[in-house]
Amino acid sequence: MKTLEIYFRDLIPEAQKAVLELFGIRSPEDANWDSFPIFVLESMDNQDFESACPLGGDIANDCTDCIYAGDYQFERETGQCIRRSKPDGAKGSRKDQI
Repeated sequence: MKTLEIYFRDLIPEAQKAVLELFGIRSPEDANWDSFPIFVLESMDNQDFESACPLGGDIANDCTDCIYAGDYQFERETGQCIRRSKPDGAKGSRKDQI
């Protein structure tokens, strides 16, 4: 996982003023923001990505290792395993969920 620490001193003066007013403090030292970041951004690398597939497949590779990969795929938007579209209008649709 990659991180980026944002310190009070990194903010533009207008943002510094707004943050101090929001927390009702006069100085960044009052909150130890001279020594510690006010927030940390985190970004996961691909290898840090954990599958949310309820069947244990790895959505990074379209669940190819999952035993249901031939018939189902993980849909990121809904967090559901859905039946893959069948060719030539065969029965089954995206509504068929596990």
